[in-house]
Amino acid sequence: MRPTATSERRIRAIRKRRHLANALDRHHRRLRFALRQGLERRVGSLLEGEEDIWLAFAARKYTAPGLRVCEQCSIVFRASRAKRCDPCRRSPVVPKLFPVATDGWHLDFRIGGRWSSGEFERVITYITICRECERHFDTTQPRRRLCHNCGSTSGRVRRHRGSRHTTGRTSFAYASTSSQPLLSVGVTGPQGQGIVLYAENGVVRVTDREYARQLDALQGLRRAEP
Repeated sequence: MRPTATSERRIRAIRKRRHLANALDRHHRRLRFALRQGLERRVGSLLEGEEDIWLAFAARKYTAPGLRVCEQCSIVFRASRAKRCDPCRRSPVVPKLFPVATDGWHLDFRIGGRWSSGEFERVITYITICRECERHFDTTQPRRRLCHNCGSTSGRVRRHRGSRHTTGRTSFAYASTSSQPLLSVGVTGPQGQGIVLYAENGVVRVTDREYARQLDALQGLRRAEP
C-alpha cells in the first residue's frame, strides 16, 4: 500500500522528534560529564568565583552522584546526600541580625574577610549604621551600635559635651612598606562610597578611626610617625 502525503508528513515529524530527542540526550550526557569532571578536579577546594556555574547546573537538576557542594562554604566534598560538609555541620555560621527595617542597626553582612584568602573564613562581618553619626562601618560584633569614632573614649566625651565633631584629634599616619613612596590609598567612606586618600611626602594621615582600621588591615602599609 502506497503511503499518503499525510502519513509521510507524520513519519517525517516522528523522525524529527526522535532526532531532536537524541541530540538533547547527547547534550545532557556531555553536560553531566563536564560537571563530574569539573567537580572531581576540585574535591577539597572551594568553588571560588565559580558558584554561579554550579548554581546553573543545580537549577537544571544536573548532579554528579557521590560529589556534593557545601551550601554554606562552597567546598566540594564526597557524600551521597549531605548538603553541608563536616566542618559546616559541626560549626555552622549563623549570623545574628538586627536589620534596620525592624529598628535595628544592620544594613547587610558578609561571611569571610573583605578580600579572599582562598579558604572559607568563619567570620561574620556586619555592615552597620552608627546610631550616633549614621555612618556605615564594618564590625564582627553583632550588638555594636556605635562606630569606632563615636564609641571611643573621646567619642563619649564629645557626645557628653554636645560637640558636633565626629572625629577626635588623634592622628594616624601610614606609609608604604616598600621602597616606593606611597601616593594614594582607597578606603570606604561614611556612606559606603569609595574614597581616595592622597599621601603627602609619602605619608597618609587621618583622624578618622574607621579609616585607620581599614588602613591597618591593608597589606603593604605600616604605621608611621604622626
